[in-house]
Amino acid sequence: MAQDSVTIARGWVLSMLGGLHYGYHIGVVAAAAPGIAEHLGEDLQSMEVASALALAGAIAGSPLSGITCERFGRRVGTVVGETIGLLGALCCAAASGYREIWAGRLLVGLGIGFCTLAKPLYIQETVGSAGRPILAGFAPAVAAGVLLSKACRELHWRVAFALGARPAV
Repeated sequence: MAQDSVTIARGWVLSMLGGLHYGYHIGVVAAAAPGIAEHLGEDLQSMEVASALALAGAIAGSPLSGITCERFGRRVGTVVGETIGLLGALCCAAASGYREIWAGRLLVGLGIGFCTLAKPLYIQETVGSAGRPILAGFAPAVAAGVLLSKACRELHWRVAFALGARPAV
């Protein structure tokens, strides 16, 4: 019975971290925008592209995740997604121009797309029917992630982007 409780707790943590990660990456561009504009110059269109590329990457990442999860398993799909997201966050943090931010945001989006499909599959596979209520924690965690990103407005923009790598680790 103790193993079942531990497995369920792990499922909750994975679901909540997934939602926080997704929400944080949705909102971090807005939080980092003043610092980016100060460092790279104010370019509203480039900031809009940076925001949109994460969502475009998520659209592409989800079907790629399905292929990966079917071929190599749900855990591998989650690890691949988190690794791609980690690389994207670090790319944004180290960016010297908008093109690097765009590339990083696209990678972040691919990672989010991977994990948005792979994590629920992995949780369901690991926890079984007890996983259904666990998956309901994802949506409120997305909102909490957006709020968390807004709290990072006072941080240097590079730090705000780099913090997006933490849940992946």
